[in-house]
Amino acid sequence: MLKLKRYLKELGNFSINARSFLGYIILNFISLGAIQVILGLYILELGFAEDFFGLVAGTRMLATGLLAIPAGILIDRVGAKKILLVSALLAGVSVIIQGLTVNKLVILISSFIYGSAFAILFVMIGPFLSNNSTDQEREELFSVNFLSMTTAKIVGSLLVGFLPAVFVKVLMMGEVSKLLSYKFILLTLGILSLMSIIPISYIKEGDSIKINSQDKGFGVIAGIKEEIIGKLSLYQFLIGAGGGLIVPFFSIFLVNNLGASAGQAGVIMFLYQMIRAVALLLTPLLIKKLGKVRSVGVVQATSLPFLLAIVLVPNFAIASVALLLRGALMSISLPITSDFAMEITSTSQHTVTSSLMRTSKSIAKSSSSVVAGWLVSNYGYSLTYFLTFFIYLGGTVLFVKSFLNIENQKLKYSI
Repeated sequence: MLKLKRYLKELGNFSINARSFLGYIILNFISLGAIQVILGLYILELGFAEDFFGLVAGTRMLATGLLAIPAGILIDRVGAKKILLVSALLAGVSVIIQGLTVNKLVILISSFIYGSAFAILFVMIGPFLSNNSTDQEREELFSVNFLSMTTAKIVGSLLVGFLPAVFVKVLMMGEVSKLLSYKFILLTLGILSLMSIIPISYIKEGDSIKINSQDKGFGVIAGIKEEIIGKLSLYQFLIGAGGGLIVPFFSIFLVNNLGASAGQAGVIMFLYQMIRAVALLLTPLLIKKLGKVRSVGVVQATSLPFLLAIVLVPNFAIASVALLLRGALMSISLPITSDFAMEITSTSQHTVTSSLMRTSKSIAKSSSSVVAGWLVSNYGYSLTYFLTFFIYLGGTVLFVKSFLNIENQKLKYSI
């Protein structure tokens, strides 16, 4: 509780730009958290099969990955405030379209547009927060941002829990009203994303949000050739590939392999998001004790036994606890790696670095999700978990070996 109060106090000390950006993040991630739960149910209720939903989800992730680099270039040319307004409009309108149409092609196009909006959002996070915070408050701001994203997704998933019943009672009884309730939920979520325009309007224009103004010559090709950025991107690719093999299938795994009911699986996934948010409170303390690179290495290595326990122990309770602990440990590393990447690259490299990292992770995750579906169908779940184990292990070793000396030489922490 004391830690939470300290976070709230820190929130008040952040700049108006940082607080406005957090408001934009919170509204869009509430919408995202709800959409990740409701969209599949909505598509099935429309009469489409699960494979079409997989295509819709894959289209969204692919757009987020492919458009991260163009989004980064556009941010530098247009400016942060204008591009954030575009992102809010794209997110809101695309969700509203999905709630109004029953056409497959239109649903796919709107899903691609929604992914495009989040390409802008994800690319903006690192550079914007880094450029709108002091050295002393930066790691706190990154942790608060990730905590806000995770908590907002929890709120979104909770909204899905009671909004269908509300709309059914308000509208009518029967099977048709269930579909209508899903449509009204999507319309509500679209409006919520559009409301993120309000906090964006409070962002003050200035040089601090013109991200690459110091070096117009540093572009994507230069970023790919830069060794540090290349290793950061490779690390993100490995983490994305490992996550894509297992994370989208968590709830299905609990039901099909461990005999959980849909309700039990839903509770575990809610707790999964909750414990990830709580675990973030430990991030600043861990950094002070170990430094950033060692912290990432320790939490990711510690998560690996729990990863294997999920699939090797045929017990719902034990596997669920392992899943929760694995999620908590991995979540701690996410804001650390993002903040660290901004610290070891120059201001002129921030947008390109963020774009390449996001692109690498998104493309790896969307591709490995497709591969995972085929592997699960033909060989079961065990293979995907063992593959993830070795991919995560490789990513952890790469990160520590590549950046520990850089941290010791260039950065100073109170360890």
